[in-house]
Amino acid sequence: MQEVRITSGPHGYLSSCPHLDSTCPTCGQFFLLQDTVRQLTQHLQELSNRLLAAEQRIGRVEECDCQKSCQVNGSVHADGATWQIGCDICSCVHGEVKCHPVECPELSCKHPVNKSGDCCQSCLKHCLFYGQFYDHGEQVTIKKCVECQCDDGSMKCVRTDPETNCPRLTCPPEQQFSVPDHCCKFCPGPNTFPELFTDSISATPFTPIGLTPVFQNHKVEKKNN
Repeated sequence: MQEVRITSGPHGYLSSCPHLDSTCPTCGQFFLLQDTVRQLTQHLQELSNRLLAAEQRIGRVEECDCQKSCQVNGSVHADGATWQIGCDICSCVHGEVKCHPVECPELSCKHPVNKSGDCCQSCLKHCLFYGQFYDHGEQVTIKKCVECQCDDGSMKCVRTDPETNCPRLTCPPEQQFSVPDHCCKFCPGPNTFPELFTDSISATPFTPIGLTPVFQNHKVEKKNN
């Protein structure tokens, strides 16, 4: 019976078999080498990620010369940022603040309004009155001493009292005359009469006091403020 001896170490088998080929690794050596390669690959990936992050940071630092922030009233705005101050649109362009007014849309109504807090005018609701549409703010006289005005979709009418709302006339009562669709009476005269009715009626001018005025082609449809 041969003597059995156990030899430890990575190449312990060479003590018993000195003529064997020692260039081929054992299983233990192969597993050790495989684990070492895996660790090196992991370290290489970590280094690649850190290098990429460093390159990105360096790129941002190199761009600092052209991307300058803007400071407005204690607030810092990045280059290219846009914000609104009141009715102005402002932007940061390479460290310089540039502003321009808010662009308002074109309106089709006759009487646009300025709402509190809005930068642009807006149109209010129309009024449908006796089959006809009226813009907000538009006035119409429906009959003598009654005048109506469109107010955001609602037609509001006011009756004028000739005794309290008409101006006091200086001519005698027999010289005072009325005009169709006008609540107040007037005194004849060369100066006041044409100025009062040039836009609304066609009248035959006259100068002598006491003559009854004659109106032709009278037409009062509506009034625009």
